[in-house]
Amino acid sequence: MGHSSSCLLGALFAVFTSIASAAPRIPNDINEVLEVLPAKVTLQQSNTKTPLSQEQAIVQAQQFVKIASESADPRYLGYAQALLQPWSKTQQVDMLLIRARIAQMNHHFDDALKDLNALLIQEPQHSEALLLKTAIYLVRGESGLAEKSCQQLRQLSTLALGLICQAQIQAFGKDATQAYQKMLKLNALATTLDDAQQEWFYLAFGDLAMRLGNYQQAEHLYQQIPQKQPAVLAAIADLWLLQKRDAEVKTLLIGHEQQDALLLRLAIAEKNLAGKQDYFYQKTLTERFSALRQRGDESHLRE
Repeated sequence: MGHSSSCLLGALFAVFTSIASAAPRIPNDINEVLEVLPAKVTLQQSNTKTPLSQEQAIVQAQQFVKIASESADPRYLGYAQALLQPWSKTQQVDMLLIRARIAQMNHHFDDALKDLNALLIQEPQHSEALLLKTAIYLVRGESGLAEKSCQQLRQLSTLALGLICQAQIQAFGKDATQAYQKMLKLNALATTLDDAQQEWFYLAFGDLAMRLGNYQQAEHLYQQIPQKQPAVLAAIADLWLLQKRDAEVKTLLIGHEQQDALLLRLAIAEKNLAGKQDYFYQKTLTERFSALRQRGDESHLRE
C-alpha cells in the first residue's frame, strides 16, 4: 500500500477511533421524532398490501435495491427482502439474482454465493452473476476463486468483461502497474458496456490509478460516472482527501450526511479544516455506529 493510501487510512482511523467508544444516545421522550421517512417509502409500502405475482415482486424489489444503492439506506433492502419472502425457496433465475444482490449488499456473502451458484447451474455464462461472484471473492481476498469466475466470462459475447475483470484482479496483486497498462488498453471498450458496467470499470480503473499515485487520471476516470451513487462520491472524496482538498470534499458531500460512508469522509474534511461542524459530525457518527453495533450490524467496519 502506498504512502498516500496509508495517510487516508490514518485519517479514517483517527476519526473513527475518536467516536468508537462513546455511548449511544437514548431518547428521553417516547414522543421524540427520530427521523421522518421519505413519502415514497410509505407509498410503496402501502402498495405491498395487494398480493403481487412473482414477476411483480421481483420488479418492485429491484426498485428498492436501486434506491438502497443510490441512498445507502439499508431499510430499502429490508423492504425488498420482505417482498420476496413468499418465494424464498424459488430457484428461478431472476429471483436467485435479486436475492443474491440483496445478500451481497447486506454482506451476507455465503448466502449470496449459494444463490449465485444455483443460478449458474442453470445459466453458466450469466455475466451479471459471474461479476457479482467475482466481486464477493475479491472482497473476501479469495483471488484464486475470483480469477476462476472471471475466466468463465471469456466467451466472445462477454470477452470485454472478462478481460476487464482479470485486469482488476491483477490490480489487487503484485502486478498493479501491469494491470494499469491493461486497463489503459481496455479503456476504449468501456463505451460498449452498459451503464452499470461502465460505472464498475471506471471505479475500478480510477481506484487503481489513485493507488499508483496517478491522481489526475483517477479524477478524469471518476468524472466519467454520474455523481449520484454513494460509491462514486466516496471515491472522489477519498481522492481529494489524499490531495488535501478538504474544502472541495466538504462542498461535494454537504447534503449527503444521511449516508454513513459519506458522513465519515465529510467528518474527516471538517476535522482537517478545523470547522465548526467537527463535533456535530463526530457525534452523529457515534450515535449511528453505536446503533449498528447494538443490532449486531458490522457493515460500518468496512470503512
